[in-house]
Amino acid sequence: MPLSRGPGNLYAGAILVVLLWACSPSLIFDPVVVYPAKRVRIQLVSLFNQRQNPARSEQGWRGDWVFRRERLQLIDTELNSARPDVVIMHEVMQRSRYDSDQAILSAGALRGFTWSLIKTRSFADSGETEFTGIAIGVPGIGDEEVQSLRVAQHGKVSLFLHQVKHPKFKLYVLNIIGTDNFSLSDLQSIVNIVSQKVAEIDCRSRTLIAGHFSQATSTRFGNLFADSRFREVFKGLCNVENECFNSSPRNGIFLAINGEIEPAKTDYLWTERDFELLSVQLNFINSLRSQTISLSPYHLDELWPTERFGLMIEGRLLGCQ
Repeated sequence: MPLSRGPGNLYAGAILVVLLWACSPSLIFDPVVVYPAKRVRIQLVSLFNQRQNPARSEQGWRGDWVFRRERLQLIDTELNSARPDVVIMHEVMQRSRYDSDQAILSAGALRGFTWSLIKTRSFADSGETEFTGIAIGVPGIGDEEVQSLRVAQHGKVSLFLHQVKHPKFKLYVLNIIGTDNFSLSDLQSIVNIVSQKVAEIDCRSRTLIAGHFSQATSTRFGNLFADSRFREVFKGLCNVENECFNSSPRNGIFLAINGEIEPAKTDYLWTERDFELLSVQLNFINSLRSQTISLSPYHLDELWPTERFGLMIEGRLLGCQ
C-alpha cells in the first residue's frame, strides 16, 4: 500500500528534518558575539605614591594619609569632570580597609565602577601596598569579567595585562611600567612580549598599549611601536609643551620634588591605527588653597591632585567579533 503524502505526513517530515539538524553534532555552532564600534573616554592617571618627599621641606608626606585624603578629594573632582569609561591607574595605594584609594574613590566619582588591581610593591616603613590596574565604568560588567595580571618583568621594566571580557564590551590594555633608569635590553624584551601578546589577542581592534617611564628615560619611547599597527596618540600633537608634557614644574608637587628641571611626557598611550581619535588633552591641572591643612611644611603654596598631570583620550573603538 503506497504511503500517503497528505499534509500531516509533510509536517511530520519537516519536524524530523529540523530535529536531525538540531541534534547533529557537526551542525551545532557557537553563537558569534559581535562587539559594535564604541565611543570611549580613557583616563590615564597616577595617584602618586608619595614615596619621594619634597626636597627642601620641613616635613615629608611619605605615608601621610591626611595629605593623601586631601589630594584624593581633588582627584575625585577631576574624575567627576572627566567622566571616563576606562581609568588606567598607577600608584594606587592602600594602608588599611579605610586608608585605601579604591575605597575612597569608589564612594565618589568611581562609584559603580568595576576595579581590577594587581600589587606592584609593598613598603614596610609606612605599612602601605602599591597597585596598578584599571577601573571600568561600563554598566553590567562584573568583577569576574575584569582581570589584571603581571605578564613579565625584565629588570626594572614590568608588563601588565588588564582585560575586560563581557558580552557587550571587550578591551585589552597592555601596560608597561619602567621605573628609575633601566636598560634598553630590558625594555626591548618587554616590547617583544607585547608583540607576542597582541598576536594572540582575538580582538586586536580593542587593544590599547599604555606606558609610564621615569623622567630620565621617557624621551626615547614615543616611537616604540612605530613599525607596528599601533600609533602613539600624541604623535604630531606635541609641539607645545602645555598640550602634552604631563611631568612639569608647573605642577607644585613635581616642583617640590624635582626642582626646575625640564618638563617631559612620561605617560603614553598607543592605539590601533584605525582607532578614531576624537580628542586628547591634559587634565588634573587645577590646584587650590587648602582650607583644612597647612601646606607650608610641604613647601607648597597650593594643593595639587597628583604629582604629574593626567591624560584624557576620547575616541571610537572599532567593532570586532
